[in-house]
Amino acid sequence: MILGICEKTAGKNVVVTGSGSGVGFAIAKAFADSGSQVIIADLNIDEAKEKGKNDKQHENI
Repeated sequence: MILGICEKTAGKNVVVTGSGSGVGFAIAKAFADSGSQVIIADLNIDEAKEKGKNDKQHENI
């Protein structure tokens, strides 16, 4: 189901809450893989920043 949503958002900006780790980050990567510009949002700001910096496969996170 999430893949169908990701395809519809290709080329658009997407905010994924809770995406500093775990399932949220996996969802953020799925959106990025489909061509969306992804903004990571999480209560743990430091972890979210690290995920964004360290993910070299996805330039659009």
